[in-house]
Amino acid sequence: MRIRSLLLACTVFFLLLFSSCSGSREVMILSSGKEASVYMFSHSSGIYVEIGEEMMDHLQMISGLTDDALLFELFGQGSFVEVDEQSYEYRMKLLELLCYETDSSSILEALKRFGGDLRKTGFLNTINGLSGSFDDKTLSKLLSNRDRVAEYSLEVVLSKNSSWEDCVDFVNLWTDQILR
Repeated sequence: MRIRSLLLACTVFFLLLFSSCSGSREVMILSSGKEASVYMFSHSSGIYVEIGEEMMDHLQMISGLTDDALLFELFGQGSFVEVDEQSYEYRMKLLELLCYETDSSSILEALKRFGGDLRKTGFLNTINGLSGSFDDKTLSKLLSNRDRVAEYSLEVVLSKNSSWEDCVDFVNLWTDQILR
């Protein structure tokens, strides 16, 4: 009887733990099919994960999945916008230029610090035109009082020696820890 009660209590605890982690995040993905930008938000944190062409090729190879399916499996379900490669590259160059001009160490920092002012310029309209209004939506989420924001490159974080299952497990654990 005691063991049964203990098992039931542990099961309930883990169900609550996992449901609170997965339900408290919002995932927004912009992909060119060859590269991707993933934004994840919890109630107080924001993460930007950049996935370059080499890592995307590797992930597609080991998973056998298309870009949208593998990104959803890695980061969770959310909104997904796919744009052509030229638009994606031009958008990234504009965001890098924003970092340079604002003396910001990351795209997320620049958008967090200057996003409100950028709404009054043509800059946001330009990158929105390249991303199907993706950037306006992510900027709104980012500016809604996020205490912590962080930017990562998946190439730096994820080992190419891992299996697809290990990659999925690692990314889920890693992002859950960051978003707490």
